[in-house]
Amino acid sequence: MLIENSAAMNRAHHRALGPAVDNLSRQFWALLDYCGMEGRICPSPEAWHRMWKLLQARATDRKPLQPPAPDEPRNSLKWALVDHLLWADQLGMFGEIDQYLRGLAPGQWAMTD
Repeated sequence: MLIENSAAMNRAHHRALGPAVDNLSRQFWALLDYCGMEGRICPSPEAWHRMWKLLQARATDRKPLQPPAPDEPRNSLKWALVDHLLWADQLGMFGEIDQYLRGLAPGQWAMTD
């Protein structure tokens, strides 16, 4: 089953990670919901690469996955986005990434058909 809506994804992610996600802020869950609203799947490849470069510039001990290829299944794209949001939180950059994603124009998102 594909997890396409963010509420279902939140529940599935919470079950998968268990108590570790209990410490995530409401801001994290609100951004994850935002990223799934109005047909959004994930940032466009160019927008995602810019976000990844922002994160990578501050990374010291973690080498996360690069942004996935745009032809990946939707579920894989969503999980990769969750990974990058968690990475932003660990780096203390969550607020900056939140603003970046919320500032993307509609054309800078991969959308559902």
